[in-house]
Amino acid sequence: MERGYYSILPASIRYDKNLNASTKLFYAELTALVNEKGYCWASNGYFAELYDVTKQTISTWVKLLKEKGYIRIQFEYYEGTKNIKRRLIFINDTFSNNFNEEIEEKIEEKIEENTPSNKSDTLSNKSDTLSNKFDDLSNKFDDLSNKFDDLSNKFDDPIKKNLKENNINEYYSINNITKGSEDESDLALNEIKSITADKEIQNTVMQFTKNDLEMIDALREFYRARSKLKKPLTARALKLNIKALEKLSQNRDEQIEIINQSIQKGWQSFYELPKDHPFQKKKAVKESGKYGYVF
Repeated sequence: MERGYYSILPASIRYDKNLNASTKLFYAELTALVNEKGYCWASNGYFAELYDVTKQTISTWVKLLKEKGYIRIQFEYYEGTKNIKRRLIFINDTFSNNFNEEIEEKIEEKIEENTPSNKSDTLSNKSDTLSNKFDDLSNKFDDLSNKFDDLSNKFDDPIKKNLKENNINEYYSINNITKGSEDESDLALNEIKSITADKEIQNTVMQFTKNDLEMIDALREFYRARSKLKKPLTARALKLNIKALEKLSQNRDEQIEIINQSIQKGWQSFYELPKDHPFQKKKAVKESGKYGYVF
């Protein structure tokens, strides 16, 4: 369901070269949902359907924004258990400081451009002109600061209002919300259990993925694809496929691409990526060392 709430895309996000356009748009969508409730509880499945991408892609966007410090994640558990009820995403208010720093840097650069290199009579003759330019620049800065304050108030007020209305600080007690590796471990376990009730398959996936949510999601989609082909994946077949996958590559990102290839092609096992595959091209550039490609 498309939301009608406004979204925010601060300069720190817009000009972050480490974020692609899709991740930036996803961040804006998060701010819209945060403005509605004070936090976002939508699942990866919701976003995947909204943007017509896989849940694995959404997981990558979330992970990147979290690593960059733009968002933080908490989990709500069913009372008396470690089973995750839902994930909560909060927006970190980091762009305000970055925006102010950018403005201050531009002012300093402007002053340096208009300051004579020597301290002779030229400085004295042009001091009034420079002072006037600085005053104009300061006035523009004040206007810009006022506009930014207005924007900040519009962004903050709905969050504060909704936090107060929902009593979120009282509702989520310290016993129900934890942080760190335990959250990721519990979430990974629940994701693995969602694949199948077969304990042997669950253990195999757990040992291979080591709480890697993207890898778990890729294997789950492969399991479902085999089921659609009416070739259900047994515990033994999964172990054999994983061994084949490890022989093909020890690179985690390449392994995921290999799994995705089999899903897209409707294959029952894993095969090497073709040389014209985008990942192989990037890999070749990296190994050549010509451009210092990093991925």
